[in-house]
Amino acid sequence: MTPGSPDAKLAALSSVREQLADKLRAILEYAALFRAACPEIPSRDSSCVHAANAIAAFEATAWRFDDSPYDRCLRGDKQSLSPPAKRGLRVFYASGKTPAHRKRAVAKT
Repeated sequence: MTPGSPDAKLAALSSVREQLADKLRAILEYAALFRAACPEIPSRDSSCVHAANAIAAFEATAWRFDDSPYDRCLRGDKQSLSPPAKRGLRVFYASGKTPAHRKRAVAKT
């Protein structure tokens, strides 16, 4: 393999990924959490791909903001917004800077 070749770069990346996985497996708390979250995967087989998937799953749920009064309004809850909020929303939508499908959803409130 020639240094700097695509094969060499891929091998180096694989080596880095394995080192990362080894470090994660060596942290007992992480290993226990991984076993609890993914009991079907033996700890020795966990990889940095599994770690990346776990982080992505956490981020997708931990910082999820889809239950605000505005979100509930878009889902059809006509009581979720206060009268001043509804007026403000209509002024905002009247500015023409919002997608049409959202305007229709709020117009029904």
